[in-house]
Amino acid sequence: MTDNILSFTYNNIQWIDISKKGPGEISYLRSNFNFDSEDIDECKRETRHSTIFVKKDYIYFEILFPIYNRKTKLIESSEINFFVTDDMLITVHDNKVFQLTNFFSEIQNNDALMRDNFQGTPIKLLSGILSNLFSSCYPMLNHMDEDILALEKQIFTTAHKTNTETVLRLKWNVINFRRTIQSYKTIVEKLIDTGSSLFPMSKLKTYYSELLEKTKDIWVTLENQKESIAALQQTNDSLVSFQLNDIMKTLAIISACLMPASFIASFFGVNARIPFIDSPFAFLVILGICLIVVLICFNVFKKKKWL
Repeated sequence: MTDNILSFTYNNIQWIDISKKGPGEISYLRSNFNFDSEDIDECKRETRHSTIFVKKDYIYFEILFPIYNRKTKLIESSEINFFVTDDMLITVHDNKVFQLTNFFSEIQNNDALMRDNFQGTPIKLLSGILSNLFSSCYPMLNHMDEDILALEKQIFTTAHKTNTETVLRLKWNVINFRRTIQSYKTIVEKLIDTGSSLFPMSKLKTYYSELLEKTKDIWVTLENQKESIAALQQTNDSLVSFQLNDIMKTLAIISACLMPASFIASFFGVNARIPFIDSPFAFLVILGICLIVVLICFNVFKKKKWL
């Protein structure tokens, strides 16, 4: 065993946690266990979706777990691979899912938690691990709810560019979160349906039914967040459009006010004989006419409430 390969055994059930997917760790899996080569190879590859395979004497599955990146404020995903035999559970990950490593440490120091999870077969331990992982999704969902509420308060007061960036970030987080957990329900259902061929599932269906309820709750919350963000995006787009229209109207009014003045200035600028053009006050007269026309246009627009 190395720092990246930890093992804990209780009540004839062993949990091996491999927190790195390097060549040494993959070689450890090949040399110590009779798992199919393609399943071990899956641990090295990055997956974009969760899958499960029920083999003759073990179950292999992989899930994506959402991770909140505090620097970028984005939801990312990390892969966890599971091998479940009749007396052993192996988890393989890249040490980004601190909830899993914390649970591995906690279960060794908590006798009640240890006795509750290490009983019968590793399938009970698996339900405890999945329950812990699913439950840790709720704080992230709560944080996303807080971001949505903050955006609702700011959307009418702050710069629309900033709001647009926030909307896009929240939308990305919800989409990535949904993509990460969309297969959880299928995997739990398949564990219930096919796991009975390897493990006595009758007593454990209650625990896995609770897992199903958690996956449904998470999905419903994400659906609500998706709808809220879509409404906020529509509201923000409307405000941005209104602001752009207001700017375009102001520029159009300025152009309309200056257009007569430009025509007058062009008229007196033609190469022709125009009365009083040689007068020493000609420039001031033309400038006065232009200003009067601009003021008249301004007053007309103001009376029509275009300003």
